[in-house]
Amino acid sequence: MAAVTLQVHSTVALDRPAACLASDSTYLALACSGESGATLCCPEDFADATAAASESDGLNGDCASLRIAMRHSSQQRPVTAMCFGSGPAPGGAADAADDTWLVTASKDAVLLWNVEDAYAASADGAPPEPDAILLENQGSVEAVAMSPDGATRVAIAAGSEVSVVATEDCRCMFILEGHAAAVIALAFSPHASHQLVSAGEDRTFKVWDLNAGSLVYQSAILCAASLTSVSIDPTYPRAAIGAADGTVRFFDLATPTCRCIQTVNLDSQLRNALTAAGDVAAAAAA
Repeated sequence: MAAVTLQVHSTVALDRPAACLASDSTYLALACSGESGATLCCPEDFADATAAASESDGLNGDCASLRIAMRHSSQQRPVTAMCFGSGPAPGGAADAADDTWLVTASKDAVLLWNVEDAYAASADGAPPEPDAILLENQGSVEAVAMSPDGATRVAIAAGSEVSVVATEDCRCMFILEGHAAAVIALAFSPHASHQLVSAGEDRTFKVWDLNAGSLVYQSAILCAASLTSVSIDPTYPRAAIGAADGTVRFFDLATPTCRCIQTVNLDSQLRNALTAAGDVAAAAAA
């Protein structure tokens, strides 16, 4: 097996352990355990600051000035789910330049933030303000996802239900019901922006048509463990569904029956790799 060497790009120091995080190609958002709000930063800025400090033999501390606190009075409970999105301002011109959006969700509120506006406010010495309060007092949120068609809607998993909220007017478009337990993961399809995949503790995943607010596919119970993650291939309509037992299953969303393409037991592969590495180390020490 070929060795792969990874290099640390930048380091972000936090006061407490991170409870959840979200990232796009530019920004990183982290929420600390037991704290309200989230921390927004740009890892590239940290890398540049670290390089500059190294060249000047200076100290940059933990680059606190590069971190923006995304806090609001409506969101007093710890943030449990976040996601990024891209698109024009809700209600703005269709040909307007895309902005970067961040959704932060806690038990008491789900907020929509414009990332560029947050950086502009911070540069002026002012705290950032959310663009919208999408939901309030909806209960515990395990997952959020923003549509890829210009950030026009946000899916919010609270308990066994998924609320789909329009970002323009905070109108709840649909409440998707059908899961028998908490929904843990959500993902919009980059191939069809009206298609949403949900998965959760009932050990099933479902495919929804958000143009009609209807269920188009429901899987059987896949395994004994909860389903914890969903990711959709940007190059082809297939979904990877991860479970708490370390198994990842791949499904073809282009087929009406969402045919299972492959099953990979990552837990088993990791244990085998660790065993092999141990054997190599023991042989080298003998």
